[in-house]
Amino acid sequence: MLRLQLLALLVILIASTLTGQLLAQDMRVYTTVTDEGRPGETPTLMSHSLTIFHAGKVYDFMEKVGEVVILDPQQSRFVLLGASQKATIVSFEELNQFLKSATIAAEKYVDELETKGDRLAAEHGAAIRFQLMPTFKESFDPASRKLSLGGEFLSYEVQAIVPPSESCAETYLAYATWAAKLNSILHPHSTMPEPRVHLNTVLLKRKLLPSQVTLRVKVDSELHLRADHKFAWELEAVDKRLITQWERSIAAAQTKWVSFQQYQQDLYSRKTALRDR
Repeated sequence: MLRLQLLALLVILIASTLTGQLLAQDMRVYTTVTDEGRPGETPTLMSHSLTIFHAGKVYDFMEKVGEVVILDPQQSRFVLLGASQKATIVSFEELNQFLKSATIAAEKYVDELETKGDRLAAEHGAAIRFQLMPTFKESFDPASRKLSLGGEFLSYEVQAIVPPSESCAETYLAYATWAAKLNSILHPHSTMPEPRVHLNTVLLKRKLLPSQVTLRVKVDSELHLRADHKFAWELEAVDKRLITQWERSIAAAQTKWVSFQQYQQDLYSRKTALRDR
C-alpha cells in the first residue's frame, strides 16, 4: 500500500506542473534502442522513435509499428493512434487505475512465490518486489556527467548532458515519467515504472538530461538494453507536417475508436507480425 500511496503522490505533483512545462518548451528527441545482451556480437537495433514537444503536447512516433502516442496534459489523457486508423484514449485517471490493479496483481504473485519455499521462486519474487519498491546505490561523476544507479536486480548507467535551460530537463523528465507508466501497462512483460521514475527524479534533482541510458535487468534471464537520445532544441519543418497529419487523422471520420484492451491486442499482433518477417 505504501508503494501505491507514493505513486499517487508523485502523480499529483507531476500533473500539477506538467501542463505549464510543456506549453513553455518546443524540442525534438530521436531515440534508438539496442539489445546489448550478446557479448562479442554486434548490438541488435530493437526500435527507433521520434518524440516531438510542441504547443503543450508530446507526440511519440514509432515508425516501425506505425504508431503515435500523444500526451495531452491539458486534457489529462493519452491518445494512441495506430497504423490501421484505429485509436484509443487513456485518461490519466484510467491509467492510474490500471497501475493500481497491476500493482495488486504483482504483489499477490510475489506472495504466492514466497510461500512455495523454492529458492528460484523466492529469487523471482524478490526481483519483482524490487521493481515495486526499488532501492539503488547512487554514484555520480561531475566531470564526465556519468550517473550510476546500482540495484540487486536492476541497474542504470547514464551518460548525462546539461540542457540549455532547466525547463528543458523538467519538460522531458515529466514526459518520461508519464511514458514509463503508460509503457508498463501497454506492453506486456515490461518492467514496472518505479525504477525509471526514480531515475527521472535523480536526473531532475541534478538538472540533467540523459543522452544514453543503459539498463540491466535480472529476473528469469538477464536483459541488457541501451537507449541513445539525440536532443534538438528547435523543431524541423517535417515535425510540424507530421503533427498536422496526426491531428487530422484523429479528427477524421474514418478513424475507428476502440477500447484500450482492443488497441493493445492489435498492437501486439502487429509487433508479432513484424518479428516473424
